[in-house]
Amino acid sequence: GMLDAFFILRDSIRVDTTATDAFLTEVQAQGVESAINTVIAMMNHQHPVTSKAIDILRVHAYQLRKGVQS
Repeated sequence: GMLDAFFILRDSIRVDTTATDAFLTEVQAQGVESAINTVIAMMNHQHPVTSKAIDILRVHAYQLRKGVQS
């Protein structure tokens, strides 16, 4: 009856959010790069731990853009 019709209708609706997902992922990657720039400005890249943190953040931004989930 009506419940079956509801489930058929519900199952037939597909929403493609690929463009939205890609946009949001790019925004996340830009946020990571902003964090990199902040760390560089604060620490002036003088400490080995800072350099390692920057490298990790760069890899994270790259992975976001390539679709790798962390």
